[in-house]
Amino acid sequence: MAKKRFFSILMGIASFLLLSSVLSLCFFLYRNRLSSTLVNTKLKNPRANVLFLSSMPNSYVVKLQKKGIRNVFLKNNINVDVEYFEPDDFYDKKLPEFLKERVKFLQQETKYDAVLVSGSNSCNFVERNSDSLFAGIPIVFFCIESNIRAERLYEKKNFWGIGTTRFLADTISVARKLFPSAEHYVAIYDKSDASYENYNVFINASEKIPNIKFSGIDASAFTKSQIARQLSALDDKTVVFYLGASKDADGIKYSMEEQANFIVNNTSAPVFSHNANGVGFGFLGGKMVDYEKAGALAAKIVLDIIDGEKYIPFQRIKDGKFIFDYKIIEERKLNLSAFPLDSVFVNIHDQMQKNRRGVLFGMIGVAVSLFIFIAVSLILIISQVKDSYELRRSNLKMEYMLGHDSLTDLPNRFKTQAVFNDIQKSGKNFSLVLFDIDDFKNINDFYSHACGDIVLKTIASRLKSYSAGKDIFVSRFGGDEFLVLYLEKQLNEDSIEIHELRAILKSPINYAESNIHIQSSLGIVNSNDDEMEKMIQNADIALYRAKNSGKNKSVFFNEKMRDRIFENNRISRILDDAIANDGIWVAYQPQIDVETGEIHGYEALMRLKNTKVSPAQFIPIAEETGRIIKIDRILTEKVVRQMAEWREHGIPLYKVSINYSYSQVSDVHYVDFLEELLKRYNIPPELICIEITESLFISNKEAVSKLLNEFVKRGISLALDDFGTGYSSLSYLTFLPINVVKIDKSLVDNYLSNEKGDFIKNIVRLVHSLAMKLTVEGVEHQWQNEKLKTFHCDYIQGYYYSKPISGAEIEDFNRKFRSIG
Repeated sequence: MAKKRFFSILMGIASFLLLSSVLSLCFFLYRNRLSSTLVNTKLKNPRANVLFLSSMPNSYVVKLQKKGIRNVFLKNNINVDVEYFEPDDFYDKKLPEFLKERVKFLQQETKYDAVLVSGSNSCNFVERNSDSLFAGIPIVFFCIESNIRAERLYEKKNFWGIGTTRFLADTISVARKLFPSAEHYVAIYDKSDASYENYNVFINASEKIPNIKFSGIDASAFTKSQIARQLSALDDKTVVFYLGASKDADGIKYSMEEQANFIVNNTSAPVFSHNANGVGFGFLGGKMVDYEKAGALAAKIVLDIIDGEKYIPFQRIKDGKFIFDYKIIEERKLNLSAFPLDSVFVNIHDQMQKNRRGVLFGMIGVAVSLFIFIAVSLILIISQVKDSYELRRSNLKMEYMLGHDSLTDLPNRFKTQAVFNDIQKSGKNFSLVLFDIDDFKNINDFYSHACGDIVLKTIASRLKSYSAGKDIFVSRFGGDEFLVLYLEKQLNEDSIEIHELRAILKSPINYAESNIHIQSSLGIVNSNDDEMEKMIQNADIALYRAKNSGKNKSVFFNEKMRDRIFENNRISRILDDAIANDGIWVAYQPQIDVETGEIHGYEALMRLKNTKVSPAQFIPIAEETGRIIKIDRILTEKVVRQMAEWREHGIPLYKVSINYSYSQVSDVHYVDFLEELLKRYNIPPELICIEITESLFISNKEAVSKLLNEFVKRGISLALDDFGTGYSSLSYLTFLPINVVKIDKSLVDNYLSNEKGDFIKNIVRLVHSLAMKLTVEGVEHQWQNEKLKTFHCDYIQGYYYSKPISGAEIEDFNRKFRSIG
C-alpha cells in the first residue's frame, strides 16, 4: 500500500510538472508569435488542403506571412503544409530536383486544392513545374518583388496573385529626417528585374530632391573586391540604399546574410533596405510590405477560389510598414522621435530579456518533465519497431524517386552522378553524348505541353529499348536534354553508334493525328581524367556549337570551342555595361523613293559606343541571352526621342523602321510601351514601321499574327525583312498584315546581274500583285540603282545613297538632299 501511495504521489507531482512546462512553453511560443499551427500540424477533417512554398527559410518575414495566412485559414478549417527554399542552396542545381521529388512525396499523402507561393525562387520552381507537378491546381503568388513578373504570371492559366507596392520613396523621406546633412545617396542593385525596378524608382526620386546626388553601384558589373573598394570610399555624408544584389560580376551568388555583412563591414554609411531580409544583419531598415497583411490577402484569394469564385482581379498589396533594427538605432545614437509613429522595432533589448526569461522558464519545465519524456519514449520505441518494415519500404521508394525522373522513369541527374563515379573508379573508357530536341519550345507552344510530354516519354521509351542488354546507360538530364554513356567505347565521327542514336530519334511521333518530326543536336566528348561536371560542360559546349551550326548536327568537343564561350561572355559583359551606362546609340540609313527621288524614311540600326564589336556579333548573343528585350526598349525610346528632336529643329519627319526579333515575342508589353512613348513625345504612330523576319512566325503562326494585329490596331505599319533568305513561304504574305517587303543585299549581289535579273523582277511583280511595296537593301552602285528603277522597285536603301549615320548627321543629310532635289 505504501509503495502504491508513493507511486501515486510521484505520478501526481510529475503530471503537475509536465502541465506546468507545457503551459510555460505555450506562453513562450505565444510571445514569440510562432505560427506553430502551420508547421507539421494537420487538421483532422479539413475543408481543404493547401501547400505553401516559401522562397525563404522560417525567417522573420516568413513568420509574419504565416501569421496572416493562419488568421484566415484557421477560421475556415483549411489545412496548410509548408515547404521552405533555402536561398543559400537554391542555386545548387540539385535542389530543384530534390524539391520536385519532395512535392511528389507530399502529394502521395495529401491531395492539394491550391498552392500558395511566396518569393521569386519558389515562384520560378512552380512555374517550371506547373504542368508536371501542379496540373489543374490553382496557384496563388504573393510577395514577388518584380511587378512585371507578377503581371506576367497572372496572365498564365491557373495563376492568381497580388503585386507589390514599392515604398522606397517613404524610406528616402525617413532617411532625410534621420540624416539631414547627407549629400549623397547610393543604391546597391543588380540587373535582376526586381532590383532594376527598384533602381528606377530610386532614380526617379532624385528629381524631387535636387540638392542630393543620386548614384548606384551595380553589383553584377563588379567583382567582390571592386565593390568593397567603392563602399569603403563612401564618406560620412553618404546614405546607402540596398535594393537587392545577390550576384557579382564573377557570377558568385551570396545569401542575404552574406550580402548584409559584406556591405556593413565595408562602409560606415547607414544602410536602408527595401525589404526586411537584411534587417537584423546590420541594415537600419525602411518601409516595406506589410508581410502579415500580404499573407492574409493571398489566403483570402485561395479561399475565394475554393468557394468557386470565377473571376479574381489582379491586386496589389498597398499596406506598408516601417521596420527598423533597434540595435543599429542605439549604435548610431538616433533619436526615436524622428521615426514614424507606427514603426516596428526588432532587436529591442527589453524584449530580448523577456524572451530570455520565457526561454529559461520553458527550459526549466522541459528539464523537469524529462523523466516523463524518457518513459514515453520507451513506449514509442516499442511502437516504432513494429513499423520498421513499412518505414524501410517507404525509404526505398523515396530513394528510387530521388534517382529517377517522374515523367519518363529514366535515371535523373543524381543517379547519373553515381553511375559516372563508379565508371571512373573502374578505369574503363567511355563516351558521353548529351543531346536535346531542336526547337522543343515550339512543340510546346504550337501543340501543347501535353504533346511535349508525350514526345519526351516516347524518346525515353526508345532509349530504354535501344540500351537494353548493352553497355549503354541513358538518363534524362533535365528539360528536353538526355544523356547517353557508351561504356568501353571511344566514339568518332564515323561510329555506327551515332547513326543508330540518330535513327531512333528521327522516326516521327504521332500526336492527335499529326506526325511530329523530331530533330536533335548532339554534343559528344570522350572520357579523360575530368570530373563529371567538367565533361558535361564540355559536351554542352559541343551541343551549343551544333545548334549554332544549323541544328540537327553532331559535334565532338575540342578545346578551341571554349574560346567561343569566352568570347560570348566577353560580349555579354559589354552588353551589360552598355545597358547600364548609356552605351547604345542608333544609326539611321535613309530609304529613297525610286519614283520621286525623295526621302521615304530611315531604318534604325543598333550600335555600341566605344567598342569594335559589330551588330553581327552582339545581336545574336543579345537574342540568345534575353538581353535583346531591354536593349530594344532602349533603342525604341532613343528613336522616338530623336524624332521629337528632329521636329524641334525644323526637320521634316519621315517613317522610321525598327527591327523586331523572335526573342522579343516574350516582351508582351512592348506594344503598350511603344504606344506610350509615341503619346509622350507626340509622334504619329503611322511614322513607325516594325520590321520582322520570317523566323518570327515560323513556329507559332496564330500567336504571332495576334501580336502583329496589335501593332496594326495602334496605327503602326509592318515590314517583312530579308524576304527570300529564310523559309520564304508565300502563304505568309497572304495572311500577315504587312505593308512592305524587303529583300536582302545577298539577293542583290547574286541575282541582279544580266543573267539572273528576272528573279528580282519577278519578286517585284509578286509583291505588287499583293498590293504591297518593295524595298531593296544593299544597293551600292549606280548601275544597280538604275536597273532597279526599270524593275519599278518602290524604295532603295544602301551605301549608294548613304551609309548608316547618326541622328545629328541625318539633319545635315536631310537639308542637303532637299537642296539637291
